[in-house]
Amino acid sequence: GLVGTVEDVTVEVPARMALAAREAEYRMLAEHSTDFLSRHGLDATLKYASPVSQTLLGWAPEAMLGKTPTELGMDHPDDLDIFERTWAQALRSDEPRTAAYRARRRDGSIVWLETTFRAVRDADGNAREMVCVSRDISERKNAELELAHRALHDGLTGLPNRTLFLDRLGHALRRSRRRDQQPDRPDLPPSRGRLHPRGGTLARPRDP
Repeated sequence: GLVGTVEDVTVEVPARMALAAREAEYRMLAEHSTDFLSRHGLDATLKYASPVSQTLLGWAPEAMLGKTPTELGMDHPDDLDIFERTWAQALRSDEPRTAAYRARRRDGSIVWLETTFRAVRDADGNAREMVCVSRDISERKNAELELAHRALHDGLTGLPNRTLFLDRLGHALRRSRRRDQQPDRPDLPPSRGRLHPRGGTLARPRDP
């Protein structure tokens, strides 16, 4: 005879349908938004990129899938730590985290992005992916930098003004005070020799 099993999927089927509806709604919103929406695996690999990526970053959405921002050459060396730190904070928190940083477009030009990171978690509370919403803030950042430059430089000559001079002087004085407050090491006699770049000491100059 024929043997089979019967499984009650009364709950599972509606849940799957609800999930599909949410994903369809998310995709519709993403494809009509002026912000760049992306979904990433925990290793930052892109699983979804909205169409804005073409105008914002110079990458077609399908060309970004399966790659990390690093593999796409998007990292700016001076701001990489900001991205990584905010990503880690979002993974540990139930609240979204936002950061402003520079990224490289496909043609090598720089764009300032403000990105909100939010971890998506499973029923047990474990992060399973990261959802990011990014917008171009280059115009705002450039204006802020220009205002900061004007505040610290003479409008006619472009030379540093008194405010910048006093700020640099203050930093120098604080560094000097920290050096003066360092305790002497009695176990290390003073040396007039010059340190060699690879260790050791060069011959001391002879006394006149």
